[in-house]
Amino acid sequence: MADVGCGHGASTIILAEAFPESEFVGFDYHDASIERARSAAVEPLAGGRVEDNLNPVGRLFYSASTALCVPGSLDQEVGLALGAQAGEERIAAVVREGGFGTVRRVAETPFNMVLEARP
Repeated sequence: MADVGCGHGASTIILAEAFPESEFVGFDYHDASIERARSAAVEPLAGGRVEDNLNPVGRLFYSASTALCVPGSLDQEVGLALGAQAGEERIAAVVREGGFGTVRRVAETPFNMVLEARP
């Protein structure tokens, strides 16, 4: 499985632990994120609306997203500037626009969300 835009690799790690007989590879343009992924990190679980994220963890994620994710996104060709707090609905829409037919949440923790995309 390829985790494109894996960031710190939390979703890749969760899936690899759930399916130990499978091969998982994370890809990200940001070398420091890949290094962090190798030492096991956390990706945010965010709601699709600001009011869904107004809690201590959401505030922390908004801070990181504003400082790191949004500028990184704006620097790319598509430049959607979604950041880490885009929410499941918007992320799924982007994945579908990329040619995948179905997107569904396959795992979550209090802080993480893992989405599966299939053709």
